Amino acid sequence: MKKPTKAVLISGLVFPGFGHIYLRSYIVGVALVCLAAWSIYSVADTSIGIALDIAGEIENGGLALDSASIGRLAAQRSQEAEQSTNLAIWVFMASWVIGIVDSYRIGRRQERQEKMPVPKET
Repeated sequence: MKKPTKAVLISGLVFPGFGHIYLRSYIVGVALVCLAAWSIYSVADTSIGIALDIAGEIENGGLALDSASIGRLAAQRSQEAEQSTNLAIWVFMASWVIGIVDSYRIGRRQERQEKMPVPKET
């Protein structure tokens, strides 16, 4: 399998930025990994925070223990947090697309450099 193809598959199927790390483009790879990890952390933190708030309201007796009221409160809290989660999702998608496209570009460049003939010294 060619280097660009391998890098694209790694970046696209494993995690954004891992294709760059495979190609030894460490700075860009780590930056993409950090962006994608922050995005996932942000969405998970918001979701877990909403779930814990709802659980706290149930424990305190402020919310009836039925699926309809829990669903309404979850939908309301999700809409309140929608703007911050949308940003995180867009950052993740951008890091994923950039990781795929840029790792292919870097892999192609490295492949061309490897194929170039080495000048002979006389």
